[in-house]
Amino acid sequence: MTQLSEDDYADLHAAVRQYVSCAIDNGDYPKYPDEAAETFCAEYNVNYARLGDMVERIINEEVIRYETRRNA
Repeated sequence: MTQLSEDDYADLHAAVRQYVSCAIDNGDYPKYPDEAAETFCAEYNVNYARLGDMVERIINEEVIRYETRRNA
């Protein structure tokens, strides 16, 4: 697993959270986190080979968080 500093991880997580939020707001719900991770990495110039799995996990977390809030 790729190691990031705590600050770098926090920055990445915040960027992914914003990306997911905007996608959902625009009606582009990320049904396939692997594809969403690939798109995020391309748009934000993030090394997909190095961080794609981490980005995908964060996307999954954010989608679950969104679903939990929506169903509450």
